[in-house]
Amino acid sequence: ADDLTKDGMLKGIEQAAAFVLLLSEGVLQRPYCQMEIRHALALKKPVVLLHGEMSEITRGVHTCACALLI
Repeated sequence: ADDLTKDGMLKGIEQAAAFVLLLSEGVLQRPYCQMEIRHALALKKPVVLLHGEMSEITRGVHTCACALLI
């Protein structure tokens, strides 16, 4: 994404065909993830849920595990 602001995140969801949510530990407690989820649901976007174990490479990486499928 080029625009990592709140408005940019919301615009990305609006332009996406679906919303992909990576169900990592703590993702549902993160305010920006909650905002993105609520926005996707309000827009009635299809939601794709992904769940898996964290690898040694990704463990400890602190990013919001919300992603968009365009």
